[in-house]
Parts: sequence; structure tokens; C-alpha cells
Amino acid sequence: IKLFIREDTSANLIQELLNNKLDLVLLALPYDAGQISTKTIYREGLQLAYRKDSSIVSTDHVDFDHLPDESLLLLDDGHCLRDHALAGCRLKDHKKLHTFGANSLQMLLQMVDSDLGVTLVPDMAVAAVAIGADALIVEVHPRPAEAMSDGYQSLTPEQFEDTMNRCRTIANAIGKQM
Repeated sequence: IKLFIREDTSANLIQELLNNKLDLVLLALPYDAGQISTKTIYREGLQLAYRKDSSIVSTDHVDFDHLPDESLLLLDDGHCLRDHALAGCRLKDHKKLHTFGANSLQMLLQMVDSDLGVTLVPDMAVAAVAIGADALIVEVHPRPAEAMSDGYQSLTPEQFEDTMNRCRTIANAIGKQM
């Protein structure tokens, strides 16, 4: 079996699945996939990524509503991660969004590393440490379901410890310290 992996917008992938050009699509739910059956196989939160010595955010406390205008970098329209990031941060002022979008998570992280803005990345992007991210902000709550806000994206202390251990392993492998 040869396995080919390709990234594209959810709409394009669904269309190719319907046209029998793809056998399987992995995408972030919720997404209206029409007549296609979907199954949740994994849930993850979002983390704020910013340059370690960023001039854009105060590392003491990050409040999306206090970000400078055009400082939140997201993927281009059509990428499901963009929609999930917007829903996750509940921005009251869309002027916070940067007008420039990126077509890949790697490009977003390179822009963040140049201190052009901040972005939201999925938990799986802990591997971002391997390509140069210097910091992650993680929300932790002992009982996320009971949190007053953002519980759906919070980690339990045990999940946080596991995430940090994975980050340390990656950082050590590339000669970084945490």
C-alpha cells in the first residue's frame, strides 16, 4: 500500500472524496460534510504561539481583546483551523485579525518567530518547538468541564504535564532548553 498525504482546504478535500479521487479525509469537526459520514477520533485544544521576546504580547497575562490590531495571524479563508481558531478565541473585535493569511501552519509559525504577530495552533503542534517556536501558553484546569470559560480548550494538570514532557523531549533533541 502506498499512502499519500496531502493538505488542502476542507471544501476541496470533501469534493475530491465525493469525486472518488480520495479514499479518506481527516478534518477538524465540526464541519458540514454534507452527505459524508463523519466520526470523531480525537479532540484537542488550541494554544497561543508567540515569539519568546515578543513585543506584541505581555507574557504575564494574554487577553485577546488587548492584542494590538492586526496582530492575530491565521490561515487563509477556507482552512478549517482558521474557523476553529476564531471560534476558540471568541474575538469581540475582528480588527485584531491580520489581513495577511498563510496557507500552512509552518508559514504561520515562521511569521510568529519573526514577531509579525501571534497565532493559535492545535495541541498537535507541540512539534512546533522543533521548528523554532519559543513559547506556548496553555490553559490548565483541574476540571475543564467546570471551568468558567475556555474549559473546552483547557488541559487537565496531568495532560499539561504530559504535554510539557513531550515538549522537553523535542526541545532536548534539537538542543534547546525549556
